[in-house]
Amino acid sequence: MWSRLRQRSSAEGGYTIVELVVTMAMMAIITTAVVSVWVRAQTTTGTVTSRQEDLNTMRTTMNLMTRDIRQAGKVYTDTASSFDADTYINGAKHRVTYTATGASLTRKVDGGSAKPLITNLASTSVFTYDFVGPTLHQVTILLTINSSSKEGTLNLQSDVETRNL
Repeated sequence: MWSRLRQRSSAEGGYTIVELVVTMAMMAIITTAVVSVWVRAQTTTGTVTSRQEDLNTMRTTMNLMTRDIRQAGKVYTDTASSFDADTYINGAKHRVTYTATGASLTRKVDGGSAKPLITNLASTSVFTYDFVGPTLHQVTILLTINSSSKEGTLNLQSDVETRNL
């Protein structure tokens, strides 16, 4: 009878408590690694998306400013934080003013209300002017913003030669 019980117990497969604890510990390590990689990927995706939105805003603003400055016919104000000039928009003459104050860069057309273009400027020194004699030859635009993802600043620069001065 005892021999029969021994045969039966040796035929039944099972796991010891030590094997179960080791398996659980290994699964916990693997799960922790997978979750940490997933969380890092989610954070990186948010940062990349935020940076892309910031750069798109800067490019759109830079294109608008470049077009207006290139077509400038008469300049009224030429400071580091402001550019005020007569320019041509769709073939019609308008007075356009760009002003950098605080963290905002705004654009005003024909004395209307100022429309915000950028709201996270890091520096209000946006414009640098290059004169050839008394004539404004080139305007350098430097946009520096604080990134939305809080990972520093982004810079975009363009040199614009005036055509109508």
